[in-house]
Amino acid sequence: MERIKQLINLWPSAEIFGDEIGLKWRSHARVMRWRGRIPRKYWPSVIAAARKRGFKGVDKPFLEEAHDGLCMHGHRRVKRAA
Repeated sequence: MERIKQLINLWPSAEIFGDEIGLKWRSHARVMRWRGRIPRKYWPSVIAAARKRGFKGVDKPFLEEAHDGLCMHGHRRVKRAA
């Protein structure tokens, strides 16, 4: 969750991040940062935008690791006893 927030904070603002990955509504980038989660459908755009800005290490494995164990809302999944 923190890694996604840190990633989005590499841009001058969440709104610019949103513009560069093609979000229809700029405010959604702030929601992504707050939740610490980027929906998978935006990953290719995030990778391309990061590459264009010269940010190294932003690729599919990075995003998978950063999202590991998160539910769709960005919260840690709770492992329940069987």
